[in-house]
Amino acid sequence: MKIVTVEQMRAIEQSSVDHGVSLDQLQQNAAAAIARETAALVDQSDLPLLILAGPGNNGRDALIAAAILAEEGRAVLAYLTPGVTSGDVLDRLRAAGGEIRRHEDANGYERLRGWVREASAVLDG
Repeated sequence: MKIVTVEQMRAIEQSSVDHGVSLDQLQQNAAAAIARETAALVDQSDLPLLILAGPGNNGRDALIAAAILAEEGRAVLAYLTPGVTSGDVLDRLRAAGGEIRRHEDANGYERLRGWVREASAVLDG
């Protein structure tokens, strides 16, 4: 596996943009790959997939993947840390039947613990 630095990844992304691939399309492609690999690794079941999403690009990638999986009929729970603002992706996830909770206070950890116990898999974004 090749690992790149943050600076190298930014250069790769900029090169893609310079060659006509938008940052949005890069995120869609990454999310589709995440969704495809998750579906291949986790058997279809009634147990939900739990997505932990933060405010950065990885969190947005994970939420887009969650929306794709929900659109394919998977049960999806998304737990959002403070600062997540991807309203368009959250709307897409909700429309596909995904359940979304924002961490608001210490009581949020109790809900998260319950979701972790019932999840078929946990994706961290």
